[in-house]
Amino acid sequence: MAGCNVLVYGSGNCEIAALIEEEIELLGKVDHPEIKIFARGYILENSCLAMYKRFSSLKDEIGQVKRGGLYEYFYDGEEKIERHEMVLAKSSEKETFEECLQMGIKRLNADEIFLVLIGQSNATGLFWDFVAERPSKLRYEDLSQVLYRLGKRNRVKFHIIMDIPTWHGVEFPYMLVRHPYIETLFIYERRKPFHLLPIAKWLTRAQTEEMNYLEALYKYYPGYKINMDHVIWRKCKECWKNYWQYSSHESWKAFYDAYKEAVIYSATRQLEHKMKINFKTEIIPKQSREITIRELQEYLVEMYHTTFDDKNIQLWLTDLKTCTDYYKL
Repeated sequence: MAGCNVLVYGSGNCEIAALIEEEIELLGKVDHPEIKIFARGYILENSCLAMYKRFSSLKDEIGQVKRGGLYEYFYDGEEKIERHEMVLAKSSEKETFEECLQMGIKRLNADEIFLVLIGQSNATGLFWDFVAERPSKLRYEDLSQVLYRLGKRNRVKFHIIMDIPTWHGVEFPYMLVRHPYIETLFIYERRKPFHLLPIAKWLTRAQTEEMNYLEALYKYYPGYKINMDHVIWRKCKECWKNYWQYSSHESWKAFYDAYKEAVIYSATRQLEHKMKINFKTEIIPKQSREITIRELQEYLVEMYHTTFDDKNIQLWLTDLKTCTDYYKL
């Protein structure tokens, strides 16, 4: 591959920052003559911690989001970031998901793009689209149509990495696998708000027999039954290796067929609702303890290269709780 062009779309700067940090670290180890990354993220709450960690050297330039806004990030050997106010008052000023991707395709100027889609919804949609008077969630059918128009208009092929924070039905990826402008597709579920791109980790753990990633997920999402048969997992791992080395529609389908044998979905809406309640009331209290304000301040200084006084710490705690509740963790 002559170069690596990454186009990122997400609805929060925490996901954007974490993903960019991971991508640059990984891509920097690969001998590509040209690496470009374009990302836009909508922020609906106050500025979050991950942006301060990732862009500590640009902290003064970024500032703190008070009313929501839009961050544009571009990397072509050096990092650049711009902040824009988000305006939804007039229809002419609204930017849709399709327009945002078109802007990124033009900026990257490539015929093959790695498209990273960062979601935050359930089976009804993938992520926010600002095409309605109020932001709405884009359905998978609409996503397929948007990518078809962009692929045809720009003569570009997509390699898609799709993040979903809640498990969906196993059938929906086939809508995108059959897409004429999508070369490869990988979909994964994150375990934490900032835990992004674990694409190879869960199978690596299974290969080394340290811990099964899906087995861990099963504890939090009991609607998914995990078949631990060694023959099934061996087949799944072999198909994954083949997909990783020779990415194509065929190798993805072979992997996904094997994956479905290992992961069996059997949840109902009632069970999912009960699971979420149990997760908040039972699992979290057992795995965490109360921390002092001082401990939290020290943690923020160490991890996010920023300081907080006693007046601001309660505001950040409120923001952090809002983010945690939003992701149902």
